[in-house]
Amino acid sequence: DATQRVEVHITNTLEGGQGLTVHCKSKDDDLGVKQLGPSQSFMFDFRPREWPFGRTLFFCKFSWAGGSGWFDIYSQKRDQLKCTDHKFYWGVKQGGPCLTKCEGTPSVDCFPWNQQLHLVLMLLSLLFMAICDAGNWTRVHITNTLEGGQVLSFHCKSKDDDLGFQQLRPYQSFKFEFRSKEWPFGSTLFFCKFSWDGGSGWFDIYSQKRDEDTCKDHKFYWIVKQAGPCLMECEGKPYVDYFPWNQE
Repeated sequence: DATQRVEVHITNTLEGGQGLTVHCKSKDDDLGVKQLGPSQSFMFDFRPREWPFGRTLFFCKFSWAGGSGWFDIYSQKRDQLKCTDHKFYWGVKQGGPCLTKCEGTPSVDCFPWNQQLHLVLMLLSLLFMAICDAGNWTRVHITNTLEGGQVLSFHCKSKDDDLGFQQLRPYQSFKFEFRSKEWPFGSTLFFCKFSWDGGSGWFDIYSQKRDEDTCKDHKFYWIVKQAGPCLMECEGKPYVDYFPWNQE
């Protein structure tokens, strides 16, 4: 693949030691809501689109006690020639985000929050592109049902997107959504590594080849046990489906 993966790192540098809530999306992917304590970071990576298939844009809503702001955390049009190692390190303050580390850029670059008009135009543009795109949104829910009340750690990826490391306490859930690829541009596959005290396992949590006709509403509700994942709720499927872990 000719395009290089891009890494985006977001660190909470709010004044006053406040917590930062982050929610990032692109046209095709919703990375979910993240909570960052003071100086905590979140990272995601992806493979940008190549011409003529459009430009990659990830925008984020940031919120904290008493304030919030929107920003295009990665705009291919703005950023594709910016960091020579394709790694973007952002610090978020109340006044706006700052690009604090970027190979080939010697100075810190600080930006204002997006204006509301810009946000409205961007959302309308994304809505228009979504209407033009025939692919359905798919939603995947993962719930920790490990026996013994253990914490579940996991890391999910596709060929193009890395959803980062997640941790779930007993019966907590994590959700992500995406737009499946259409023929002839390949088949969508998200695979996850799950681990807990004393064990681990790999599984294809979404395989378009296996799943595209499985749930009529395109919503997949998985629970994870030590023995393997179970598809608990799926419109059009009256029974629970148990799966073994992938073989190494």
